[in-house]
Amino acid sequence: MWYRPEKVAVWRCASRIRRSKTGRRCIIRNVKEPLLKEATVEAFNQLIEGHELASKQIKANIMKVIKNSKGPTLNQIDHQLEEVQMKLIQAANQHQDCDALTQQIMDLRKQKEKVQSRETNQQAKLHSLDEINELVDLHKYGLVDFDEQLVRRLVEKITIFQRYMEFTFKDGEVIKVNM
Repeated sequence: MWYRPEKVAVWRCASRIRRSKTGRRCIIRNVKEPLLKEATVEAFNQLIEGHELASKQIKANIMKVIKNSKGPTLNQIDHQLEEVQMKLIQAANQHQDCDALTQQIMDLRKQKEKVQSRETNQQAKLHSLDEINELVDLHKYGLVDFDEQLVRRLVEKITIFQRYMEFTFKDGEVIKVNM
């Protein structure tokens, strides 16, 4: 009979508790919290080591995508939308067919939503990159202790495999740490 008088925090795969879509259970064993914290600190230290040159390149790539994005800008779409709405009002006052104009307005609104979504995603990536740059500036010589708030701010997900853990940061960077 196994019995431990103290409680130990462990992390489990969600499909270990409930079945996955394939019907199989997760074969990965439980991961004890101290091991997970140690691996997280190591992942942050690897991020800090390799991030100096990479951050400049990533930021340059994001800025290039923002500048070279094809299609109209948000201001151009708003201007077109105002023009078409004025045409629609004039056509309605003259009792003309307005179906083509209303369809054009709907298309412009959809296009505006897509552009807003793209710009929001780009701004979120830039913000995440700025947060990671702050981390690098604060901890130039590496992280010593586990910081839960830092993990919540910067780590998107942690995937645990048989022999290693994979940390995906919010700026898109992926770091593997052996167990």
